[in-house]
Amino acid sequence: MLKGEHAQRFLGASLFVLLGCEEYGKLLQLIQASASAETEHASSVELKDFRDHEGKASLTTEYVVRVLNHITSALRSAGFSDESFGGYLDHLTAVGKGFMTMRASAMFVDYLNGMWSGGRSVSEEFLGMDLGTLGFFVTTVEGALEKHETFRDLIAEYDSLDRELREGLPKLFGAIARMASEAKKE
Repeated sequence: MLKGEHAQRFLGASLFVLLGCEEYGKLLQLIQASASAETEHASSVELKDFRDHEGKASLTTEYVVRVLNHITSALRSAGFSDESFGGYLDHLTAVGKGFMTMRASAMFVDYLNGMWSGGRSVSEEFLGMDLGTLGFFVTTVEGALEKHETFRDLIAEYDSLDRELREGLPKLFGAIARMASEAKKE
C-alpha cells in the first residue's frame, strides 16, 4: 500500500500517463484526418471528435493493444507464456473502460488504498510500462512523420507493418521455440 508522499507522486505520475494517452490519441486523430484530406485532395479537414477525451484515449489504447495482441498471439503460437503481456493487456483494457471515470474523479483520478476509483488495482510495474509504451509509440510516430512526405504514406507504412507483425511474429517466435527445444535436447 502506498502512503503519504509516495502515494501522491504515484497519483501524479498516473495522471500524466492518462493525459499522455489523450495527447497521443490526438496525434493519431490528426494523422488519420490528414491522410483522409490528402486522399480527397482537400486543403483542410474538420475534426469533429477532437474534444472527445475518451475517444482520443481509446484510439491510443486501440493501437497499443493491436500491437500487443500480435506479440501475445505469436508468443502463444510458439508455446511461450504471454502472462506478462496478457496482464498488461488486461490493465490497458481496464484503464480504457474506466478512463472518463478516472479522469473526472482526479483531475482527475482518485487513488485510495491501492485501488483506482474505477475499482481496478494498479501496480507501479504497470505504470512504468505505460510510460515506456507511450514513449515508444510517440518516438515511433515522430520518426515516421519525419520520414514520410505525406500522411497517406505514413498510414500505408503502418498498415504494412501491421501485416508484417501479424504474419512475421508467429514465425519468429516459432523459430525461437524450436531453437530453445533443440538446445534443451543437447
